[in-house]
Amino acid sequence: MDAKGLIPRTKKTDLIKSLNIVLASMQVLYNNINWAHSNLELSDFWYLHKYFDGIYAATGDHIDVYAEYVRIHGDFPVHTYKEYLKESLIPEASFKETNGKDAIWK
Repeated sequence: MDAKGLIPRTKKTDLIKSLNIVLASMQVLYNNINWAHSNLELSDFWYLHKYFDGIYAATGDHIDVYAEYVRIHGDFPVHTYKEYLKESLIPEASFKETNGKDAIWK
């Protein structure tokens, strides 16, 4: 059981693993969004830049929450890019173009 006796140890291990998978996935998503935020080219660049800026900021806030949940349950969150890419359910984007419409709609 955890310190408060609420979660059996085996379930806690599963919970921490799941939280780290979500955290890693969010970190990869965050990096993908950051790329799009700064590099997409469109005639209306500023609209997309601001749009991705909001998503980027919200994603960062969620990352912090998942990392805190892992710590609350007595473990350490994944924190290296190697770990992120290994655990993530979201692949690292390999953008080959900067045309906004083509990149967004693929």
